[in-house]
Amino acid sequence: MKRYIYVLTVIILLAGISEGQTVRKGFNFLSISDSADTIVTTVFASGDVKGLAAGENKEELATNGALGVSMAIRDILITASINVATTMDTLNNTFSNIILNPSNGSGLRSGLLDFRKKKIFNNFNLHMYATVSTSTWKIENEIKDVTVGGIGVLIERALISNNEENEVTLSYELGLSVRTLMGELASNEEKRLRFLNTKNSVFGGLEGGMTIRVNNLIASLQFYYFIGDHVNGVTGGQLATGISISTNLFSFKSKYED
Repeated sequence: MKRYIYVLTVIILLAGISEGQTVRKGFNFLSISDSADTIVTTVFASGDVKGLAAGENKEELATNGALGVSMAIRDILITASINVATTMDTLNNTFSNIILNPSNGSGLRSGLLDFRKKKIFNNFNLHMYATVSTSTWKIENEIKDVTVGGIGVLIERALISNNEENEVTLSYELGLSVRTLMGELASNEEKRLRFLNTKNSVFGGLEGGMTIRVNNLIASLQFYYFIGDHVNGVTGGQLATGISISTNLFSFKSKYED
């Protein structure tokens, strides 16, 4: 409980530093630069709470605070962030949350790179991401530092998008994603069997989700269907929920030259 209080305090403090529009994961494409020769760079702070909501394994919630930077140019937005505080430093016996959401990993040892392009065809947007984290896994008397990587390629579409008095969006996305174990757990089958009861080091399949955003508050519902040998809380259908608060620390504009 003390960990949650600490991380949530960090989140509240970061959220109170400044106010302004946000342009990052779950962002509103209306926030993107509307000038062909201008790059908008934003440094932001965010905090979120994520967990598995359904499936065979409901785990402890992951509470995180992150710092990041985004760059918007024309119809493209690139965002990078790194965790600075988390409650997921040491995982005991259940590890599916960190596999499905690697960016939930240890502070200063996990991060996310996010790429979005507006309207690649009709009103559909392209969303790609790469994420990696290292966290401490513990089972009985054995402790390992485990690195997990993930990539995803999805198509996104906004159902509701309003940027008048309040920024309100409702969007959904669908695509493919992959998660892979790295380091000793990837190369040592015996360790994988002990920690995850599987010989597999790579998991992949469908990923889809829905995001609701009201100003700086973002609520998300993400569904995963990873195929392969059974791994509790990873393969088969898994539903993850999350809520996050984000705020700009500062931003600036610069000229873009081809």
